[in-house]
Amino acid sequence: MRLPRSLRAIVRAFVLIPVVFTGCAAEPVWQSYTPSGGIVSVDMPGLPAIERESVDLGYGGAPVERAVCTVSGGEQFEVGSALLPGGRSPHSEDELFDRLVNGIARITKAKAGPKKAITLSGYSGVESEFDAPEIGRVTFRCYLVQGRVYRFVAIGQPGSRFDAHRARFFGSIAIAK
Repeated sequence: MRLPRSLRAIVRAFVLIPVVFTGCAAEPVWQSYTPSGGIVSVDMPGLPAIERESVDLGYGGAPVERAVCTVSGGEQFEVGSALLPGGRSPHSEDELFDRLVNGIARITKAKAGPKKAITLSGYSGVESEFDAPEIGRVTFRCYLVQGRVYRFVAIGQPGSRFDAHRARFFGSIAIAK
């Protein structure tokens, strides 16, 4: 059964108006995300796109789950999680963290910035921040938690909006309950 013309216009308005306003949203809708099989959570600026791939961590392929959110204006927020074979790395923590920081620098076509040791509820990690000429400021954190590597990346142009989003993203990282 076909709707009368006047009702079709109303239905179209109720369908299109939310789409238009959602696309123009000034601020993203933040929601908690925990990688499958993981215990670390983070707030993401929207519903992430999930990708699964195998990444060589220097001793063969490891399955990696990536969750990526891109915010209007080009900001990108990513969480990566990989279970280490046998639950541990054949490399020292420092060497594993060096490989991860250098890998993100290579991917973003930038020179890795200085590394700073960090912790999350007693678990060791590292943070690095650097400028990638083609994409902006890259902030990278990774942690080694119970045989799993967690990687958090924020990319965007420095400024109050990106700085606030980046602070919320990194400030929300926690051990999931």
